[in-house]
Amino acid sequence: MDESSDRQTDDRRSDDGPPAGVVLLAFVGWLIALVQILGALVAVFGGELAAALLLGVGAGSYAVVAWGLVVTRLWAWIGAYVLLGINAVGGLLGGSLVSLFVSTIVGIYLLAAREPFV
Repeated sequence: MDESSDRQTDDRRSDDGPPAGVVLLAFVGWLIALVQILGALVAVFGGELAAALLLGVGAGSYAVVAWGLVVTRLWAWIGAYVLLGINAVGGLLGGSLVSLFVSTIVGIYLLAAREPFV
């Protein structure tokens, strides 16, 4: 194959957009961000400013990574793994093996769906 046919294949791949599962994960990320924003508002009115700040940072992280997944950015794919890791560790510290299981399944899926991101 010559270089021009490789470039055409790369261009076509980037126009396809993210897989449907990645879009679904982004939607879930936006829902998580919304819930965290609501939690931050409750924390602010309850006088818990540190908790509100932490929830606000979490909400922003989920929203930005979700947008990056939809537009197939490599940094968002990596960021999704960071958020999955934080979620898994938080779940383990809280005694939830379900969180670890879900994070592992989503991580395996993202690994399988990495082609648009690399």
